[in-house]
Amino acid sequence: IDAMTTRLESNAAERARFEKTWRVLRESFAVATDYLVYELHVPNFGFLPSEPMATTLALFFFHNRNKRPSIAEKERLKQWFWATSVGARYTGRGYRPNILADAAFVARLAGGTRAKAGYRVQVPRHVLRTTEYGRPGPLSNAFFCLLRLKEPRYLEDGSEIPPGEISSRSNRSDKHHIFPRALLHHFGIGPEKFNSILNICFLVARENQSVGQKAPKRYLVDVPRNRRALNAALKSHLIPSVEGIGVWDTRIKRGFQAFLEQRASLLIREFESQAGMRLFEPR
Repeated sequence: IDAMTTRLESNAAERARFEKTWRVLRESFAVATDYLVYELHVPNFGFLPSEPMATTLALFFFHNRNKRPSIAEKERLKQWFWATSVGARYTGRGYRPNILADAAFVARLAGGTRAKAGYRVQVPRHVLRTTEYGRPGPLSNAFFCLLRLKEPRYLEDGSEIPPGEISSRSNRSDKHHIFPRALLHHFGIGPEKFNSILNICFLVARENQSVGQKAPKRYLVDVPRNRRALNAALKSHLIPSVEGIGVWDTRIKRGFQAFLEQRASLLIREFESQAGMRLFEPR
């Protein structure tokens, strides 16, 4: 950056070239931001799985002259978004090489070629269990983007929760432990398990108050007005519902363990469906 600044200050031709480029690139960042919000369901930077993803996407629009992507390009961008998010490709050793590789990929994609990214993602299944909802990171943020994408509904009547009520990544009042913390603590289950993203969904304060420390089988029967509304709400929160198993089991420890397995499988299917590719290691 210092070297670039020196060139711009000392070379009028370089400065003119930069100013011409910056006018386009500035618009590219704005277009990329809109695309993140309306196409990829990332409401703000707090939900963005990795900050450099905004720059990578802006580079695509820069090379694409800020035009809307084609259907094929949208599919490639969607695959890149979920693979990079779930696979945490912009962290650790992969930070620099993956960002540079993706910058080249989006340039090829905008060039009208049938560009394919060279990445391969295989996340161990157990990572879903060990990822805590309260710690922002690529996978936890991708999880909340996925839940928003499913248009979560109120348990009590099945109506859609307004996006504005779940727009903050840091607001814990709209995050709900499906198996309540106090309940699991009573049965000797620690925070490393009950704070897993597998045990979290979106709920607003009015519903959290009615849930309290009840077992899922109790509050799921008490809260909704009818079974149809309940089923719609559970589906929107990606909560598995199999009679007598998981959330419907009266034995808390057994039910919670089964629920974790059920929800991990459900989330894996949904993540991979959105990406259109395998993201997790097979069992």
